[in-house]
Amino acid sequence: MSVIETCTADEVVDIIANQTIRSWFTDIQMPGKLSGVDLAYAVADRFPNARIVIASRRLTPADIELPSSAEFVAKPHDLHEVLIRLRQL
Repeated sequence: MSVIETCTADEVVDIIANQTIRSWFTDIQMPGKLSGVDLAYAVADRFPNARIVIASRRLTPADIELPSSAEFVAKPHDLHEVLIRLRQL
């Protein structure tokens, strides 16, 4: 397994077009035209079995609608907690 780091939503769009995603962790708010929620739906549509974890400091799960395959983690978060969530999904 390899880890790919991106800085913008636009980079993620290019990656999911060319690579298989098994696990994905993102912030809701990120630079680019799309939000982390938009990207979660794009990943979930293209890779239905992908594990998705979305984080935010400002928003809560009550504020957004996520794909059924996604989980929410509030910031600040513990990296260990995020890894556990990815493994559990």
